[in-house]
Parts: sequence; structure tokens; C-alpha cells
Amino acid sequence: YVFFGLILPRQTNLRPTETHTPGPSPTFTATPTLFGATAIPTRVFGGPTPLWAYLPQTYTPTPLYVNTPRSPASIDQYRIAQDAYKKGDWDAFILNMELLQPLEPDAADIPYYIGEAYRFKGEGNSAIRYYNDALDIDDNFAPAYLGLARARLLINPNFNAENLFAEAIERDPFYGEAYLERARFYIRRDDIQDALEDLEQAQEYMPGSSEVYLALASAYLAEEDIEQALIYAEEAYALDITNLSTYRLLSDLYIQVEDYPRAFDALQLYTNYEVEDATAFAKLGLVLYRLGEYEQVVTIMNRAIDLNPNGVRDYYVYRGLANVELGNGEEALDDFAVAVAEDDRNFEARIGYARANYLDSKFGNAFLQIEVAIDLAETEEQNALVYYWLAKIQEGRDDIGEAIEAWNALLDLDEDAMTEEMREEAEQRLDVLVPPTSTPRGGASTPTRTPAPATSTSSNLTPSRTPTRTPSPTSTP
Repeated sequence: YVFFGLILPRQTNLRPTETHTPGPSPTFTATPTLFGATAIPTRVFGGPTPLWAYLPQTYTPTPLYVNTPRSPASIDQYRIAQDAYKKGDWDAFILNMELLQPLEPDAADIPYYIGEAYRFKGEGNSAIRYYNDALDIDDNFAPAYLGLARARLLINPNFNAENLFAEAIERDPFYGEAYLERARFYIRRDDIQDALEDLEQAQEYMPGSSEVYLALASAYLAEEDIEQALIYAEEAYALDITNLSTYRLLSDLYIQVEDYPRAFDALQLYTNYEVEDATAFAKLGLVLYRLGEYEQVVTIMNRAIDLNPNGVRDYYVYRGLANVELGNGEEALDDFAVAVAEDDRNFEARIGYARANYLDSKFGNAFLQIEVAIDLAETEEQNALVYYWLAKIQEGRDDIGEAIEAWNALLDLDEDAMTEEMREEAEQRLDVLVPPTSTPRGGASTPTRTPAPATSTSSNLTPSRTPTRTPSPTSTP
């Protein structure tokens, strides 16, 4: 169930299956909600309510890879370290695990877990040092090879980690997390077939893992199989509502299928917790524009641009379009200048730029932009927008003959290509611009409209690959 403006997690009888994952999964940092459940009373602490608070039963983070029996001398220290691990207090975890090292010098898992904590802190070089310490103690300790692969990729995303993944799997052929991580590596390299083979193994050794389903969704998204990707992403969500990566991927998929209310819900929740993700805020601005929430678009896009002005240049177009709808001509012009500089073949940017100039009574500049938009139009809906705004712009330029031709060209299109308001305005403007012609011998006078040009723009255009939503027109000033 979708409640616009808020996502709450659905109630489910499914429980995340425990998997042998070295270190916390991306689910470890919590968040609020998705589709349909009642939230428990909010506890008193700073920040948004953690997602685990919405679960129908207690949720345990992914367990450690091994539960090595600890010596009596170290058990209490280890419990303190475990508590720090569950809280994500990596400095305290590292401190307490280092205190354990002299007590258990032959335990490979202790330096390995210290390495994991450094990796979670983003300190790849320190992590590598401790993974190697673990291998010095036991060179058959599979998680250390996986840790090295992850740390190397953290430092250099282009690092070829295949040998390290192979070493981990050779030491432990049933190590599902190694298959999963290698599959993610293959997906980033666009090697989808090898990724799917590894994910089949990961499913066998990690049954019911939300992370496996999330990776499957990413693989099918890379293959542009949106339907299958959405099935796996929603399954990942059903298994674990605390994973922020799921909400991010779901939002991308919902945007692809133009399910904007659900995309809004997923992004609203995601950005409530990932408050520094500029691209996510920009995508939220896109979604809000599609939903007609123009003031919110401006607010959200301001946030995205403040976070990373150069990283979200592809999305300036949506703040520009929202500013046009709000009548903010000068602000819209600034946004479209950026949008067109970023992608001069973007139809929405060109039509928006024309509208912004029209709004600012710069009809000559508007005409230059609409001419480019004419060449970019690919669908009947886009042709309708082009003819509509061309007609209005030509009226603004006092080129009435060209305006009449554009209005007629608009009316020659299928009615489904435009809104009812656009068609009605075209008919009204033609009634004004084309005076009635008297019929001889006292017959009723009838208006005669100038026919559309013999070679209309639409005749040279190819059918659309994706339909374009037609915004409601503004009234003629």
C-alpha cells in the first residue's frame, strides 16, 4: 500500500535469513519505511526513526563470519567489542579487539575483524594491513581474501579483484558472500552473464538473503529488463526493509516505469537518512516535477545543487521547468542555460528554454530555442508541444501567418497527442486570428482557416521510443 508523502514498511511474515557475512551488511545503518504498516511510537533520540523500529519482530544484523570460541581470559573483552560492533562504533570495536590480540595471538579472525572495522570507516590501507595480518596467521582464512578484494576496490574502483575473489572461493567453496561480492564486481564491469552465474551460487549458499535479490535486480537492470529487475527489488524489500540500497534501487525502477508516487515514497525515505546524496535529491526533484509539485521541486533541487552543483547538472532542467510553471522567468532562464550546456539535444530543456524566454517576453530568443526543439521532437506528443509553443511565440513576434500555420498544424495531430486545453486554445486563437469569410448570396458566414504547411515538421520525425508527458499549457499573456 502506498501512502503519498510517507512510506511505511509492509508487515510481513518473512524474516531475513541469517547469512555468514563478514562484517555488517549495508542494512546495518537503519532508516524508516515503505509500503504499508503502522509505525510504533517514536523513541526519544536524535535523527529519524530507525527502520528496525518498524519491524514486526526484533531484527538481528547479519552475524559475523565465524563465532570463534573465546578463551575465558578474553570473553568479557570480546562481549564489549561485540556491543560496539552492533552500535557501529568502529573506534571502540577496534580498541577492544586490539586488546584481545595479545590474549589470542593465533586467532586469525581478530585482525580480520579489525580490518573490517577500518574498511567500514573508509580507511582501505589500514584495512589491508590487518587482512594481511590475518593471512599471516592462517593463509586459508577465506574472509581475509574477500576483505582484501573489497579494500582494494574501495581504494581503486578499477582494481581487478578477480584473483582475490577466486582465492576466497578456493579456500571456502561454500562462501556465499564471496560469490555475491564477485557478482557485484561483474555487474560494475557489465559482465552480466558471469554475475548471474555467481548469484545462482550465492542463492544456494545464502537462501533468503535480501542482498542476493538486490544484486539480481541490479543485474537485470543492467540488462534493461526492468520488469524482472523490479520483481527482484521488491523481493529484496520484502526480506529486509532496513536496507537503504533497496529504496534507492526501487526508486530508479519506479521512475523507469513512470510509477512516480512510489518513486516519491522510496526517495523521500531514502533522502531522510542519506542527507548528503545530491543525486538522490535531484531524482526526487524530477519525481516531484512529474507529480506537479512545482514549489517542492525548487526546494528539493536547491538542496541537491547546494550539495553538488556540478554533479547534478543533468537535473537542472527540472528546476527550470518548475520555475516556468511558477512564473519565475529569470530563474528558469538561468537553469536552462546550464541544462542546455550540459545536453544540447535534450528536448525538455529546449522546449523549457523556449517557454522561459516566452515568459520573459524574449520572443526572438524563444523562437531560436523552439527551432532546435522542432528538430529534436520524436513523438506526436512532442510535436504537439512544439506546434503549441511555436504558435504562441510567433504571435508574440507578430508573425501572424506563421502562428496560424502552427495552430493549424497542432489541430492536424491526433487529439490524444495533446491536452483538451491545448486543442481548445488552438481553436479559439484561430477564431480570433482568421476572420470569417462572407459567403455570397446571403449565406451564413463561415471561418476559413489557413491549412497547415504541406511539409509539416511531424512528417520527418520518427516514432517515439518513450512517451513524453505533456505539461499543461500556460495561458496566453
